[in-house]
Amino acid sequence: MNYKILVLSLIFLASCAKVPLEHMSLSSMTPTEGPPESIGYYSLGCLKGGVSLPTHGEGFQVMRLSRGRFWGHPNLIKYLKESSIKVAKKTGRQILIGDLGHAKGTPSLTGHNSHQSGLDVDIWFKTIEKKRVLDLAEREKIWAPSFLSKPDEVDNTKWSKIHWEILKILVSNDEVQRIFINPAIKKKLCLEQKSKFSLKELSKIRPWYRHDDHFHVRLRCPKDSPNCTSQSEPKLDDGCGSELDWWFTEEGQEKIEPWDHYKNFKTKRENLPKECKEIL
Repeated sequence: MNYKILVLSLIFLASCAKVPLEHMSLSSMTPTEGPPESIGYYSLGCLKGGVSLPTHGEGFQVMRLSRGRFWGHPNLIKYLKESSIKVAKKTGRQILIGDLGHAKGTPSLTGHNSHQSGLDVDIWFKTIEKKRVLDLAEREKIWAPSFLSKPDEVDNTKWSKIHWEILKILVSNDEVQRIFINPAIKKKLCLEQKSKFSLKELSKIRPWYRHDDHFHVRLRCPKDSPNCTSQSEPKLDDGCGSELDWWFTEEGQEKIEPWDHYKNFKTKRENLPKECKEIL
């Protein structure tokens, strides 16, 4: 791959779409050479030997290419390719993939606190027909709509059997450490679909703020990454009790923070592990 052409194409795409491309230098848009390694934590780390996800493949298409966030550890790329094939065969639909991370991981200037070590990915709830191919302009303009009708209620005109099928495929892989979804969707899962998921799978599907338009999938630290810090394993329960109820209390709602994409960006960069500072 000619990375110089790739970067110039992304810069042109960003200017046409009138959206910011975070890191326009060639060095920051290309991965390091050598073997892959996820370093640090999901929200404070970086990536060596990153691999880019193709712009589209069997059962998937990548959205918002102008962001340059289509890089990940090889484990993540493999997971997405395999999962999308299963989704296409099971549902006849394609998944739309949002952000992975930058070529070297590290903090994003806009949009995410995590996605820094090549092990996180956002998969939209919105899907498209199996044979439809979106052009670059469509991938910038189409948005991931919220699947909630109220703050605590799922919109049943949007959410369907297909989404349970997709979630089942995504969570069944042993590499998955957690999948974050909106609390209202977790509640719907507990009330209507709990019997279709194993206890281990249910324990990995955790509620988190927002996440009303995508699945946030997080993989475990790879075996080739001794400097990777994994999140603690989720408690082995269905997550359908008082812990879930808390999200709908006044206290739980007050914990929702407003978006501040630029908050502490410089501080995050300064606090990265020393191995990350060496590759920036």
